[in-house]
Amino acid sequence: NTFRQVVDENPFVNSRLQVFNTSKSSEIYGGLKRQLGGALAFDVRASFARYRNMFFYVNSPRDSSRFDLVYNGDFTNVFNISTEISYDAGKRFRLSGKADFYRYNVRNVEQPWHRPTFTATVVGRFAATERLFFNTEVYYLGGIQTRAPITNRAVSLDAIADLNLRGEYLFLEKFSAYLSLNNLLSSQYQRFLYYPNRGLTAMVGGSFSF
Repeated sequence: NTFRQVVDENPFVNSRLQVFNTSKSSEIYGGLKRQLGGALAFDVRASFARYRNMFFYVNSPRDSSRFDLVYNGDFTNVFNISTEISYDAGKRFRLSGKADFYRYNVRNVEQPWHRPTFTATVVGRFAATERLFFNTEVYYLGGIQTRAPITNRAVSLDAIADLNLRGEYLFLEKFSAYLSLNNLLSSQYQRFLYYPNRGLTAMVGGSFSF
């Protein structure tokens, strides 16, 4: 683990943190992968893994607007069931959906703070023409527990549902312009305690590669 990785996941952590490596000691997994009719495929997988020094986020007692890392120094057992289905019609249309269920067994911390127990994503790409492309992403996070710094009690955060859409037009081979619309559902949620998300946002920009 690096401080940069932690900040990328949670930009509200304290600037001074002790970051220790998380090691996977063992993993057992199995599943089924199948191709149906060429364009349609699905994948079902179950796994059981053991991690040492897995970390979780809690609000700092010194400043509740910032987060500290707490480590489960003992082994953390993680059970995961994952299922994915995808449809790939070549460059014209692609669509995939994935759902994951997690169960954490921790000993030195009360709960797997700020880690969702269920996640789901749907990602699609559609080429309207040779120059106009649309990308969409829908994601859902649920089962997030956190610890309130004042009462020191577990709090369940509301489930997160978000829909994003991006359109891109390719003027030249290396130059394009795009329009991104985020949180089209205008959902109100907190991924991290005391940090409500933004509402509907739009961003216009361009890209040039060389």
